[in-house]
Amino acid sequence: MKRFLAVILAALLLTLTICSALAETIDLTALTDDELINLPQAIAAEMISRGLVKSAKLGSGKYTVGKDIPAGAYIIKNEYKYSMNIHVKNSAGKNVYNLALWKTGEETGKIDLSEGDVLDINGNILLTVYTGVVWE
Repeated sequence: MKRFLAVILAALLLTLTICSALAETIDLTALTDDELINLPQAIAAEMISRGLVKSAKLGSGKYTVGKDIPAGAYIIKNEYKYSMNIHVKNSAGKNVYNLALWKTGEETGKIDLSEGDVLDINGNILLTVYTGVVWE
């Protein structure tokens, strides 16, 4: 969780740097309070979609997609020294994924996380943006 928050903090600092550099071309005063509050999350999501941010390490806990994690396609890798379970429930509370990773380094295939989903993990994971099939 600390590393994920560090990535978000770095994204926010980058956002502030970009915003101050672009202050002459972007009129932030024209934004509503809600738009201004949501701006860092929108910039973080755009950075992920452009491939500028690829992975985040998350510890045990519950993470809400759209609040803690941007919506999108991901691969989850077990960074825990034991087996672990991962549950994803949608905003209605229904199970979307029930995953078990049995050993360190084991990965899931592509999983899609939608706005409002809750990712519940009981170990340490590496959450990586899914970039498609890699042909070798």
